[in-house]
Amino acid sequence: MAEKKSKNVCFALDPDTHALAVAKAAELGITVSALAKTLISRIAASTEIESPGEVQSQHYERLKISLSLDEKEAIARHAKTNSWSMSRECRFRIISSLSATPKLLPSELAAIRGLRAAVDTIGRTVSFMLRTNRLTVNDSSAIAQIAQLNQLRPLITDKILALEASSTNRWDFNRGGIKSTYR
Repeated sequence: MAEKKSKNVCFALDPDTHALAVAKAAELGITVSALAKTLISRIAASTEIESPGEVQSQHYERLKISLSLDEKEAIARHAKTNSWSMSRECRFRIISSLSATPKLLPSELAAIRGLRAAVDTIGRTVSFMLRTNRLTVNDSSAIAQIAQLNQLRPLITDKILALEASSTNRWDFNRGGIKSTYR
């Protein structure tokens, strides 16, 4: 008959939980490892199914919606692109629409960063051409408009940076939803 071998299990505890485990083990006169083994074996042998808890049921309510096939496929495509479930993608989009600040997807952020770089490059090129008198335009109003555009470049860049900064990181959304955004 095959010999049963013990398996080693390692896990980390935060300092407060470790202090509680040490105190409980000392109270029972056993080691922390023996306490953990006892608790794990009791939980594993238990046939009682734990409920998800009152905390989640107080904060969330199931919502059923009807979508056309095109809408469903679009949501499924976006969810797959972002490695999310369809329900999480729907939740993100609903919460984003309720928020006072814009919420951007990573691909949208990348496009905005590219736009910022392009605006900055064009502005520097035009500025260089104006400074070195390499811009050969005979129309003085066109030169004035180009100069005005060059003056607006920092404002455009600042607006793009503000839009980037106000977007939501999707991984933070995964952990706890978007907080303090309903206004």
